[in-house]
Amino acid sequence: MRTLRIPRRSPADPGAPALTIHAPAKLNLTLDVLGKRPDGFHELESLMVTVGWYDTLTFAPAERFELSVTGAAGVPCDERNLVARAATALAHAAGREPAAAVTLHKRIPHEAGLGGGSSDAAAALLGLNELWDCGLSREELRDLGATIGSDVPFFLCGSPAGVVRGRGERVEPVDPGPPRWAALAKPPIGLSTAAVFAAWGGRESARATEQALQVYGTAGGALCAATANDLDGPATELEPALAAEQAAFAAAGLVRSCLSGSGTSRFALCRSAAAARSAAAALRRLRPGPVAAVPLAV
Repeated sequence: MRTLRIPRRSPADPGAPALTIHAPAKLNLTLDVLGKRPDGFHELESLMVTVGWYDTLTFAPAERFELSVTGAAGVPCDERNLVARAATALAHAAGREPAAAVTLHKRIPHEAGLGGGSSDAAAALLGLNELWDCGLSREELRDLGATIGSDVPFFLCGSPAGVVRGRGERVEPVDPGPPRWAALAKPPIGLSTAAVFAAWGGRESARATEQALQVYGTAGGALCAATANDLDGPATELEPALAAEQAAFAAAGLVRSCLSGSGTSRFALCRSAAAARSAAAALRRLRPGPVAAVPLAV
């Protein structure tokens, strides 16, 4: 989570400058679904990294809470938006009224498995904690984030890479490792996370995370071979068009590709920035929807 720090001013000062935070997307390099928990969530294990694809949030003092969204149509500005939920939760924890003008500029696609909403919520907790001078620690914000969304704690762990367990609330930071790049594409379709997990239906896990961790700190193609997502098959069964996405990656020379999270974005690790850009250019010619060459663990 990259933050542009500003000189602290009184939160009550209407002339205080705005705080800007760039909220990154994430990729699940692995996603193991280990079973359904008694609380209705699923027990997960995942090697997650941030990537260089960002939403941008600005925070400024105001007399009441106002959220505006630019860059994407149809994104709600009420409590359906995790930014609004984060503001409400933090204000309640701090014993104050939520009062801030927040602008969210969306670039990360929706229903993509890229964690855009969760990253935005984490950025809101960081930004408003500073704007309101709440003084909550990262650990306290992480605990609060776990009540908002399963991926929120990862974006507050203080590292661009980590192993996520439980339903997402347990995060073990991992060294970012050597520079890596991926080609990433989002088709013009979305899937419900609940529907994808329902389609999973208790299948045996590939248990890829342990193997991926063994090679994560090394250079070369070993990590590419270790990427896997237990939800890839169930998601493709729900939306057969995802098979065409996989075929497009193969046609672009990317034989090993995976969904991120519950989809529908697909990614493939590449040997260099130039290779990722070349693969992204090929994908743009082969299929519709956003495509990017992104650095990992940024």
